Formats: sequence, C-alpha cells, structure tokens
Amino acid sequence: MSSSVNDFISLKIRNISTLSIILVLTIHSQNIYNRITGFEPNNWNYFIQTFIYDGVSRIAVPLFFIISAFFYFGNDQNLFNSYFLIIGKKIKTILVPYIVISILSYVLFIIIQAIPYARLFFNNQLLIYNNFTEIFVTIFFKPLAYQLWFLRNLFLLFVIAPVILFLTKKIPYFYILFLLTSWVCLNDYIPFYILESLTFFSFGCYLKIHKFNFVNRIYISSCKLIWFYSILWIFLIASYILTDNTSIKRLSVIIGLICTWELFSTKYVNYFFKHRYMLMFSKFTFFIFLIHEPFLTIFIKSSFFLFSKSNFVSLILFFISPFIVSFFSILIGSLIKKQSPRIYEIITGGR
Repeated sequence: MSSSVNDFISLKIRNISTLSIILVLTIHSQNIYNRITGFEPNNWNYFIQTFIYDGVSRIAVPLFFIISAFFYFGNDQNLFNSYFLIIGKKIKTILVPYIVISILSYVLFIIIQAIPYARLFFNNQLLIYNNFTEIFVTIFFKPLAYQLWFLRNLFLLFVIAPVILFLTKKIPYFYILFLLTSWVCLNDYIPFYILESLTFFSFGCYLKIHKFNFVNRIYISSCKLIWFYSILWIFLIASYILTDNTSIKRLSVIIGLICTWELFSTKYVNYFFKHRYMLMFSKFTFFIFLIHEPFLTIFIKSSFFLFSKSNFVSLILFFISPFIVSFFSILIGSLIKKQSPRIYEIITGGR
C-alpha cells in the first residue's frame, strides 16, 4: 500500500473510533429503561430513543472489537514470539485502567450513598454492607462503572489471542461463520457479552491476517451504494422495534457496520471530524469512555428529580446528556493531565 492509502485508512479508523465513543454515550443516555420507570411503551419518545440507542448505536461495540483486533494482529509472528511481553503491555494499557476506575467508582458510590437524600436513587443493598467477596466480585468482575465490561473482555481476548489466531488461520470460514451464527441466535443466552466480544474480535483478526483489500474498497463508495445500505439499515432497525425480533436486530448491526465503513469512505464525513471540537474530543475519547459512568446516570436521575418525569424531559435528556457529560469529562481530563500528568497516564494506560 502507498503511504497516502495507509494515511487514509488510519484517519478513517480513527474517525470511526471517535464515532463509536459517541454512540456508546447515546446507548448509556437512554432513560426509558432501568434508570426510571413509568414511561408508556410504543410512543414517540420510546420509538426515537430505541431507534437510536438500540438500533443505530449498537454498531459501536462491534466496531471497537474489530478495530482492536485489526491493530493487535498486525504482526502475527511477533504475537507468538513476544506473547508475554505483549500481555505485559496490555496489563498497563487495559487492566490497570480497568481496576483503577472500578475502585474509584466503588468509592464514589459509597460516598454518594452516605448522603441521605441520595439514597433514594438506589434500589439495591448499600455498598457499605457488602462483604469481602461481594466487594472483590464487584471491583474485578462486575464493575459499577458498567462500561468497563469492554476492557474486561478485551483483556481476556488478548490473553487467548494465539488460539483465536490459530483458528482464524486454519479454519477461517467455518470459525467465523460459526461465531456469527451463534451470535445471531444465541447472544442473549451467553452472559457477560462474551459471544459478541469473541465474534467481532475474531472477525477483526480475519480481516487483518487474510489481507482484506482496503485499497479497492477505499474510494469506490458511491452515493447509490451508501443510500442502499442506509435505507436497508433503517428498515431493519424499524422492523426490529416493531417485531422485537433479535435476529433482525443482529442483521441490522451487520448492515450498519458495512454502511458506516462506506460512509467514512467519503471525504465529507471525514471532513466533519477535522473540526477543532471533534479533534479535541478525539484526544480524550478513552478518558471519556472510562469516566462517563456513573456521572451520566447521576446527571439523568438528578435531572428527572429536578424537572419531573415526562416524555419531553426524557427525550431532551437523551440528546443533551452525552454532550454535557463529554464536556465535563474533557474538562476533568484536561485538569488532571495538566496538574498531574503521571496520574493521568496511569488512569489512561499511557494514552
């Protein structure tokens, strides 16, 4: 590949990664389930939020795993020869941030629960009454900052990467087809998002080691092709919402991944990500990912408490919460990076 093609691919993947963080924030900004009850299903608020958070935004996690694997398997020979060295680096960049943020979020929840009025927002047993086993499991396996599950699964995938590489090289079509079929049919029955994580991490490995032809796929995207994928994607998401068929939902994710790649082959979409605000956002994407929960939940619950519960307030919060939490996350990250760069480096794994 020429340097210009490599630069374009790098830019494209970086921009897609930035988009994925935005989509993760929209998933966690939904407020028609879990955080507060009482909204009638199948109204305009329900449809809009579900279409975005449980439809469009569901491509975010597969994208993260595909991109992570694509870069990780850059040199499969080096992977075998330097396995323990690579895992050591992943401890610093993945496992340490996971543990640090998990502990900090646990401490933060204890502090919040100590405030009498704040206890009204918690339905489960207060953390102060947890025994050692419950504390250990919460911090290391079921973090309160629940977005950390991605780092937990990603680290485990790095640990078993040689096995994934072996299967992808020896029986690529059977292995990938088996995983994709299992993900479509069985994902809801496998805990901890293990199947989804393994499927798309393996798919990213397949794209890398089997030399997916990026050169021929970079510049051929046409408006007609993009429109076709976009309309099909919208149709599948709407069909899923109306039928509640999870197989349709999985298919919409696959079409969404293709559509996103085609969209980011256009100069107009990539130009948007050159805006100075997007460039600022992209510098702190990992820090935003690490700390946006529990602050996003706190902001949404507090807003409902202050402004009452209605479909209008619910939808407004859904759209503005990612921007507000991102702004304060960037502000906090900037201050820590400036005042205590070593602490910021530990938190973000040296990013």
